[in-house]
Amino acid sequence: MQHQVFKMRKDTTTFLHHMFVLLMFLSSFSFFMMFSYLQFDLGNKVPFMMRYSNNKIRQFGDTLRNTFNNRPVLGLLQEKCSTPFADVNSTLKVNPLFDNFTMHSLDLNKGWQTPSKVIYTQSIYDSPSFTLFKARIPSIVYHRDIFFVFCEARLEGSQDYGRMKLVLRRGIRQGLEVEWERFQVIASLPYVRTMNPSPVVDKQRDVILVVFSTFPTDMDFRQMLEFQGKQLSDVYVVKSYDLGLSWTDPVSITHSTIARLEPFPTLFVPGPGHSIQLSCGRIIVPGNYFQVDRYSREYPHLCRNCTNYCNIFYSDDGGVSWHAGGSTPYTEDQQGIPIQPNEVQAVELNNGAVCINSRTIDADHTRSQAYSFDAGVTLSKPLLTSVFEPGYKKKKNKWHRASAGGCAAGLVRFPAPNSNPVNPTYWMIMSNPAHRMTRKFLSVRLSKDDCSTWSEPWIFHEDLAGYSDITTFELTINHRKFTFFAVVYEGGTVNYQQHMLFKMFNLEAVVKGMHDSNRPTER
Repeated sequence: MQHQVFKMRKDTTTFLHHMFVLLMFLSSFSFFMMFSYLQFDLGNKVPFMMRYSNNKIRQFGDTLRNTFNNRPVLGLLQEKCSTPFADVNSTLKVNPLFDNFTMHSLDLNKGWQTPSKVIYTQSIYDSPSFTLFKARIPSIVYHRDIFFVFCEARLEGSQDYGRMKLVLRRGIRQGLEVEWERFQVIASLPYVRTMNPSPVVDKQRDVILVVFSTFPTDMDFRQMLEFQGKQLSDVYVVKSYDLGLSWTDPVSITHSTIARLEPFPTLFVPGPGHSIQLSCGRIIVPGNYFQVDRYSREYPHLCRNCTNYCNIFYSDDGGVSWHAGGSTPYTEDQQGIPIQPNEVQAVELNNGAVCINSRTIDADHTRSQAYSFDAGVTLSKPLLTSVFEPGYKKKKNKWHRASAGGCAAGLVRFPAPNSNPVNPTYWMIMSNPAHRMTRKFLSVRLSKDDCSTWSEPWIFHEDLAGYSDITTFELTINHRKFTFFAVVYEGGTVNYQQHMLFKMFNLEAVVKGMHDSNRPTER
């Protein structure tokens, strides 16, 4: 009897030991799978995990990865962006001359374009939970046959202050037609206005990120600039893991980006327009900021004492952690006038360098460009280009210098015609108002030499026009590949902010438009 009891106890002990080992194994396996899911983004890579992904879980994963990546050992798992090859001795030349694009075997008879379509209209505002707003400051990205068009929803008119939200409208491309969905709010915070949405597609993780700034609701920019060095600007990021159907809560990235600048920039904005992801996976967010230093000067009706700079901040892990990159050094033109680079777009060049192309706030300056040869860590001095932009306003039939000249532009690269699809070379296309005096004549220009020279513009909107952004996509039609573009822009006949417009066209239409146009660009 005692032997049986002893045997039963032994069997029970053995069973419990085996169960304990099994539970430990299952616990360890579960922890490993959860860690792998969150740390290495398996939710994007393993199909059965994708079904259980949602924004809350993925945002928690970002938090966990950020925690681990800041540890000395596990931080080694963080993805790094190797320094791209670029010639640091490249000549940063600017030349208005441009050769004939028809030499690249483009069939100009295949030129195609759509009429401009108003995409934020009264019909999509009709909602008891949302009031009518003025749509301003557009940005656009394209991913998986979807156009993502973002803008500011200004609830108190077109001015740069007051209550604002960030909104998105998705356009589903079906062939050469676009089916537009109703808009959705992606970011709104109490006591501050949300501005300058700068989206970027993280193609490695299949995620859409939007970086934006916030400011005190009822302080305009001129009032803010009276408080230099005070933290009146904040930077946030939101993400979508389901192609824009839902969005994470805003996460502040101020401490790792603009808070690294000294003194703290009272006014900072990303973009406007889209940000970019380099070939190595690094996300680059260009922006501009104002601060007081020994070069500061007065700009009437803008600030009493300030200097304007462009800068970059970047992320190597899909927007989990961020790092302050380079800023443009203070620079003067040949007449000793400061070059003040302002609203900015970035593009990766063929040699791996990054070019930032920016508006300048001096009324008589052309657009400027600066370069980074180390993936955004540093920036060169800005140089004036051949691309002019509006810098004046008309009052009582007289032209007056604008307090802040220029206008935001769009910039994107695309595979050059007949380039090797395995290792393509890229051309660049830029959208901006092609008028020397006022915001009018929205156009696009081409560069086939890494932004060193720019073509004459093709003007496709001859009325008033303001801010714009541009994206690109490719389609194969009748066994031939075509490059298409989509532009979202402000435009109208009453004022340049009247409508938010969307237009598509192909490369052949751009070249044909430049070839056929004999219009003067200054009227």
